[in-house]
Amino acid sequence: MFTKGTDVFFTLPEESKSRVLHAARVVDVRAGMFVARFDEPGLTATPGTDVAVFFQGRSGFMQQPARITASLDEGDSGAFGFQTIGDAVSCESRECYRVSTVTTGFSATIDSEPECPLTDVSATGFSVISGGNHGYGAAVTVEIEFERTKYAGRARVQSIKPLTPGRTRYGLLCLPSDGPRSLLVGMQRISAAVQRQQLRRRSGTG
Repeated sequence: MFTKGTDVFFTLPEESKSRVLHAARVVDVRAGMFVARFDEPGLTATPGTDVAVFFQGRSGFMQQPARITASLDEGDSGAFGFQTIGDAVSCESRECYRVSTVTTGFSATIDSEPECPLTDVSATGFSVISGGNHGYGAAVTVEIEFERTKYAGRARVQSIKPLTPGRTRYGLLCLPSDGPRSLLVGMQRISAAVQRQQLRRRSGTG
């Protein structure tokens, strides 16, 4: 199934409603478990936790239940062991999931506030960290640059998570818009690029 070097994604239990996928890579297979390490620094996996693992299979993008079995420090910072505990099912509606962009350096301008870090993205929405005061359901103006092209449009606040004084994580949904430089087009392109980078699909898997 998984071999050393396989690229996988995990959802964390506390983020199950936001459906954010965190990239990891299998670094070893031993004693009936797979050993993986997150790409993002600071992420941890608690033994005994049930999670979902996502991966590129022969039948497309797949999801499978799994359990964290060990936390490992053996020279691999953040390494952990996991075992699959159920059957894999197709999960091709990938636009429903957000891929973490914490390590990419992407940022957006939200209502004239520049350099708001982009924390995750999907084909239809995204999350940012902002110092602004935006309420549930508020529509904000968003500008973002990707591959030397600027995209702009409106997005609606769907979730609010205070982090520290003056810093809040907002989940936003892109509002319908037209044009080759609309916000929705930009998010679709960024989402596709991040997935290509993180999945590093093997030849022949699409």
